[in-house]
Amino acid sequence: MISETMTLIRTDLLKLRRRRALIAIAVLIAVGSVSIAFTVNTIRHGANPLHVGPAGGIKGFENATDFLGMIAVVIAAMIGVTAGAGDAEAGVLRDSLATGRSRLTLFASRATAAVITTLAIMAAALLVTTICSITLAGSAHVPTLGDVIQRNAAVLGFAASSALVCTGIATFARSRGPVMASVIAFGVLISQLLLKVSFLGQLRDLLPLAAFQRMAGDAISGLGISLPTAIAVAVGWALASVIIGGWWARRVEV
Repeated sequence: MISETMTLIRTDLLKLRRRRALIAIAVLIAVGSVSIAFTVNTIRHGANPLHVGPAGGIKGFENATDFLGMIAVVIAAMIGVTAGAGDAEAGVLRDSLATGRSRLTLFASRATAAVITTLAIMAAALLVTTICSITLAGSAHVPTLGDVIQRNAAVLGFAASSALVCTGIATFARSRGPVMASVIAFGVLISQLLLKVSFLGQLRDLLPLAAFQRMAGDAISGLGISLPTAIAVAVGWALASVIIGGWWARRVEV
């Protein structure tokens, strides 16, 4: 049973890897964006060291990981939505079900493959960020081991949660484009606006972005969300999406 499950996961991972253009764009967005940011800031610092601080250091690390938190939503949307709705849009979902495997097993395999692929891409971006933050610190304080572990773990946890959310929603909707656009719009733009709407009060604690910022150690104006609550919010979003996607995968007609 375990061997069969691992084979199925490897198959879904291969499906994602074969989408070379998708993976290349995702890597370019995640790794390329932070590489460009550090390169530009290094040039600016070299040209005007009195007024522009070093590209690395603790401040550069915090800014880069906050940025990667937003990028994680984009990468998770690209990968998770493709994993969740790719077979349905390609018209091969019926063939997958004809193998005799349960729909829930197929859904779980796709979700796992989406999480693994998303984490691999984000881990590469975080590695570049950590190395650049240390080597380009100059006279600034470098991030401590605790800072590196906390903020990298926050980004990876947020990425995994987002990948599960995207896979579940895409399985339910059976469509890539609208789901991808909606998730990116909510995760990157709308959530930041909602965090600033004070009359929502503690309801803002339920936003995935609020959970990520707390896990990363950032202060959120007007919110006192605790770390356990932030982790519970991220897990809750992921579980709700997985339950909905798994339920729909078992019931939908193909």
